Amino acid sequence: DVKKEYKVIGHIYAPTTLKADKVKESILTKAKNVGADGVIILGIATAGSGKDSETIQQADVIKYLGK
Repeated sequence: DVKKEYKVIGHIYAPTTLKADKVKESILTKAKNVGADGVIILGIATAGSGKDSETIQQADVIKYLGK
């Protein structure tokens, strides 16, 4: 749970074909590159259909609201 007020500033998708630690590293690197304060892991989804489908890890990129 995020205890501070925040704004979602983006969405990240990482392929689950990587090992779990590499997926996490990929998400955090992408988030840092856009100046995020954190990420909220949303879960795993399937993108595409049929033989072109891919399983991905989804995350929201967040920025804390200053008061």
